[in-house]
Amino acid sequence: MSLRIAFDIDGVFADLESAYGKVVRTLFSETPADSEPPDAAEPADDLAASDDIEPVHPPGLTLSRWQESEVWREIEETENFWASLPPLEPGILKRVQDLAERHRWEIFFVTQRPDTAGETVQRQTQRWLIEQGFDLPSVVVMSSSRGRLAEAMRLDYLIDDSPLHCADAASESDTKPVLVVRHDDPQRRRGAREMGIAIVPTVAAALDLLEQAQEMGDQPGFWKRLTDSFRGSRG
Repeated sequence: MSLRIAFDIDGVFADLESAYGKVVRTLFSETPADSEPPDAAEPADDLAASDDIEPVHPPGLTLSRWQESEVWREIEETENFWASLPPLEPGILKRVQDLAERHRWEIFFVTQRPDTAGETVQRQTQRWLIEQGFDLPSVVVMSSSRGRLAEAMRLDYLIDDSPLHCADAASESDTKPVLVVRHDDPQRRRGAREMGIAIVPTVAAALDLLEQAQEMGDQPGFWKRLTDSFRGSRG
């Protein structure tokens, strides 16, 4: 059985959160709350969503709409920003490639990163993935529903850190989503469980899950049994 598997990138492989926080501290001198103009106190929760960008919320940082806009402007003006991000799990992409070669998996990387100065998002992302250990990466840059994309690409699995993306895939396609939740987030976990979405703490755990799914094949009810066992053993 040759599986078709798509991985999101930021929050799954690439540490956008720490890079974003670094830009915040550079722009606002460690004190974001004291750096905004008087008329810019609106919350920024819906800014990224309106621009088809997944919101980023580094721990301990609360930004206004204006501040978040300034951060994204700085990111977009930074040459090859996406090629500079640190990995969340060093070496994990080499494992992805090894498993793909062993099991004949078809691997795709999907992202909705905005353009920055320098090379295109696709080229920056491809270079980064190669540097991290995955040869010849297939990168899809898109801003539409992950569910429609999953259906069009006939994906078997989607590995993502966004509950919205996972919910889209679960409701709009036959793809089985796997949600990566790295921080303790009971609300996010509860929502995913209610939708029957598999939850893992790391990409390494997601790969363990996929390997077991590969072995179990088309056994009736295998996915529910497998994801239930992962929830119980990994939280």
